[in-house]
Amino acid sequence: MAQVAHDLSWITSSERDFLNRLCRLGTLYMKFHLIIERQDNVPTASNGHYWRALCDGLRHILADYLKELVALEEEIVANGKVALTHIVRTLEPYQTLFTTLHILFQDLERHKVHGCQILDVLHEHSNHGDPTCQSAVRELQFHCHQVFFRQLSSWLLHGLLVDQHAEFFIQAAGTTATGAATADAGGDSVDGANISTSTLKAIKQQTVRLKKDSRRQRQPRVLHSVSSKFLPSYIPNQLATKALFIGEAVQMLVTDEAGVKRSSSLYKSGSIFEEKEIVFARQLLAVQHLPLFSLTATEEVIMDVYSCISGRLWHYVMKEANLVEHLRVFKNHFLLGRGELFSSFLTQADQILRSPPNNNTEHDANIAFQQSIGQLGSADDESGFSFRVHVAVPEKSSATGVGGGSGAAAAAAAVQDRVTGWHNISLSCAVTWPLHLIFTDTAIEDYNRLFRFLLSVKRAAQFLHGSWINLMATGQSLRSMTPDQRLMWKLRAEMAFFVDNLQYYLQVDVLTVQYRQLIDRVEAEQNFEAVRLAHDTFLASLCAQCFLNLKPASHCLKEIFRMASILYELLLKLSDWTDADHKRLQDLQKMFARQSGLLLKILSSVGNHRANPHLAQLLLRSDFNHFYTKNSHH
Repeated sequence: MAQVAHDLSWITSSERDFLNRLCRLGTLYMKFHLIIERQDNVPTASNGHYWRALCDGLRHILADYLKELVALEEEIVANGKVALTHIVRTLEPYQTLFTTLHILFQDLERHKVHGCQILDVLHEHSNHGDPTCQSAVRELQFHCHQVFFRQLSSWLLHGLLVDQHAEFFIQAAGTTATGAATADAGGDSVDGANISTSTLKAIKQQTVRLKKDSRRQRQPRVLHSVSSKFLPSYIPNQLATKALFIGEAVQMLVTDEAGVKRSSSLYKSGSIFEEKEIVFARQLLAVQHLPLFSLTATEEVIMDVYSCISGRLWHYVMKEANLVEHLRVFKNHFLLGRGELFSSFLTQADQILRSPPNNNTEHDANIAFQQSIGQLGSADDESGFSFRVHVAVPEKSSATGVGGGSGAAAAAAAVQDRVTGWHNISLSCAVTWPLHLIFTDTAIEDYNRLFRFLLSVKRAAQFLHGSWINLMATGQSLRSMTPDQRLMWKLRAEMAFFVDNLQYYLQVDVLTVQYRQLIDRVEAEQNFEAVRLAHDTFLASLCAQCFLNLKPASHCLKEIFRMASILYELLLKLSDWTDADHKRLQDLQKMFARQSGLLLKILSSVGNHRANPHLAQLLLRSDFNHFYTKNSHH
């Protein structure tokens, strides 16, 4: 800080103190002036729009200080002589103000804040006990909030992220398969302080051009996310998430409707907000011009826009895209609702998928799938859906066992852990716009997890029923059978009883109940987010009740399904059995008793906590006389 020279002996100590206080004001003013000058002389890209707005606010505050100096100067010129104490008293309010501002800008520069982070620092300094300081900080907040609301308005109303310098709390997070609109923050950016009908029409024309360009170029659409780093602490994350949803929904409705007919109501209405765009723009403008930021008013506007856009999306999803019909078709395929189709497919594709997949496996599996559809015929109301089978080819591993394991043990482990085509099978279906918001990549992944599990259950049941047919075809009575044949008959009956009860539980107690609840909830809601939440809850419940998230239970079931296929293989070569096959059958009986008993114990322990009441029926049906749990001890 500048001070009066110490060698001026003709100045009293009190006068020196007064002059030093005035020098301090001058020094702080020069620092503020340098901050403003530095901001004016560098490109906006260096610091961004929030720093520029902050300096504009600071310039406005310093203007009052300069007016006081001009008034004092005029007073001195007019009177010829003014007491030093009068000057100090006149400028005294600026001592605390300049000190507060100096500390504020030191914090900003020390933490190297950028964009919306500036709003958080200002918010921390706004609760000041001095009314003058509090008013000045709020003045800075007001100027920075002008930039904030301009960006928010562009995002909410047009899906345009006016954020070339990465300052907003919504930022690009990746790309997907369709085009997106992003605008530059400078030049022709949307100015929320000067929104007019002509401006909105011009922007609407711009988005139409973006839509046409995206159709021609098929550029990937940018995904966005809420950046917690830039989200002001006084804005709830839930509200920010809704703002994110609105902008992405607007982008999708404006630029992604390549699959929608030109006669769609989207084109008839002329606005995705059903002529409420001007109303929302005026509401945002009114909130922007409030002297103090109002979270209540901001939230009210965002929720109004959210309700409108969510209702609009609900209309497209439920009425035009017919979500209920898609859910029914997905249930028929991914959840094996068309049992006869997949029974045929299991027979057609068993030889193709029972070995490790190669580059031709997927092609052959699709031929088998189409043959199954051709034999049974496709449902009339499913002709517009195209499902395709995928079989992932695992990467070849160069790792080999070394050291401690025996060759026989390694070979047995290799057979047990061998990945077949059935392990890597999945389904895909082209989803029409805008149902990709419901059937997301994550949702399709969950559908395929359920598909593989249910297919393995059905495959095990088919093996066991096929074993019964082969045993009956021998024409032998139970008394005339050999001990091994009796053991096989008994083991098949135990496995079939277990798998049939599991299959009944899955189809009746889980899939049918959950699907009915989903349809009832979807048809009762008139809000897109509620519909999406209902679908996500549906998938999560299915994964939980099918034990996909309970690894010990899932492992036991996989082992039981594997044993069913081994039993079927043993039965096919019953007439050519060796001593190894006799031993294998006995081991199979012990393994099944152990795995079935362990599974029921795991499910019982989970059910005792009342966290999964749906298990009661399965446990009652499968082990009503404790047969499996008793056998597991022997």
